[in-house]
Amino acid sequence: EVLQSWANADWFNKKEKLPQVIKCIVFKVAGETNTDDLSPAGDAFTRSDIPLHANAMLKVRQAGSLEKIKELKKSGREV
Repeated sequence: EVLQSWANADWFNKKEKLPQVIKCIVFKVAGETNTDDLSPAGDAFTRSDIPLHANAMLKVRQAGSLEKIKELKKSGREV
């Protein structure tokens, strides 16, 4: 049953339709971003450390990023 569902692409074909308009805020990071910027190994070493990855995101690359994202979320829009 699971294999047949996967073969039918149910995960894709039965998902909710996207709204015509999506109002959001884009947080732009200048230049090239790589996985080291988003999950610094100095703060989180394993998959079980995923919450630590989120807290370290862009810490070195662009200081203050997490605080700015929290501020932007107060608008009620997706960031």
